[in-house]
Amino acid sequence: MTSNYLEKAYTPSAWSQRLPPNEVTDVHFKVMTTGSKNVQEEYSTESVLYGPYDSQKLEIVYQPEHNDDAPVIVFIHGGYWVEGCPENNMGIADQFVKHGAIYVGMGYDLAPKVSMPEIVNQSKAAFAFILNKFPKSRGIYITGHSAGGHLAARILEVDWVQQLQLTRNPIRGAVLMSGLYDLQPLLQMSVNNDVHMTEDIAKQESPMTHVDDVGKYCSSVEVVHVVVGEMESPEFKQQSSDYAKSCKKVGVNTEYRIVPNVDHFNLIENLMKGDYILTQITQKMMGLNT
Repeated sequence: MTSNYLEKAYTPSAWSQRLPPNEVTDVHFKVMTTGSKNVQEEYSTESVLYGPYDSQKLEIVYQPEHNDDAPVIVFIHGGYWVEGCPENNMGIADQFVKHGAIYVGMGYDLAPKVSMPEIVNQSKAAFAFILNKFPKSRGIYITGHSAGGHLAARILEVDWVQQLQLTRNPIRGAVLMSGLYDLQPLLQMSVNNDVHMTEDIAKQESPMTHVDDVGKYCSSVEVVHVVVGEMESPEFKQQSSDYAKSCKKVGVNTEYRIVPNVDHFNLIENLMKGDYILTQITQKMMGLNT
């Protein structure tokens, strides 16, 4: 594959059929930030640092009256590891918090300030912090979009039982949205000017490299949904399909789905709507009263 082909294939805005590339990203930012402001006005929110820097934070959303055993949905934002922040993605909390869940948006340092291995390690450290913060939750559910889908997949490979001395894997389900599971094609793309991956790093930090570990530690997970938008590039669809098939082969209950009539951006924007199929799938996975 040529670098020109890969650049287009892995540029999500180039595949939207709703709007021109520059407009779809501007609209996406506006939709997500407006949704976040609405959530901040309606619910209780809390910013918590899990590391020494301001970007290593969690944005928590909950109802003032909530049960200690409430399910927790963890969301990791995208942005090709070079942009984005959890406070601009809080809008998707609404459809889960209103039904009794606790929402946690995860932040992390961005490239080129830090390397890909460090971003992955921060995400795992943040998730360990979350598990310790909500020990009575009846279920932790991990979700992520785009680069966040990549990081969520890396969290699935960890032996949390051994690492935190737990009796069982606390992850009950996952929704990986438009994720990147093989990073090697990105070596030929402009994004790598900031991420600075070598071939060895790209292979080591790819979720596809660690599928066997997911099989070892996630056999008890009720379901891992791997989803992608119908209006996304063939490469994004292929990556999601390959990862879902590989997880299923190692014994993980995996469901692959192409969500109809959405692109890379409104795939996640629509999570602010109660009648959206992916909202309903996630609510059902979490056992929420809807």
